[in-house]
Amino acid sequence: MEIQKELFELPDPKVLNKDDESWRSEWKQMPEYICENKEAIKQIVISFETEDDMKKFSDLIGRNITMETKGIFFPVIDKDKMEYIDET
Repeated sequence: MEIQKELFELPDPKVLNKDDESWRSEWKQMPEYICENKEAIKQIVISFETEDDMKKFSDLIGRNITMETKGIFFPVIDKDKMEYIDET
């Protein structure tokens, strides 16, 4: 029980204080970090009544869509340029 208490103990309340700017004294000559929004601007759901309809749509847009496809980007994004975002 004591180990569990240590694992889940809240951090120092000073760390959570939004008004605390003591970090500024340490942040000298550090490069500016700009966090760009990498999310899609719009997502839509497309439903198909048949696999043939799905195949026709796949051919129409020039993308390979299968029963396992969860999503696609348009235009195609090189997988090497994609970033992983952990939402947990």
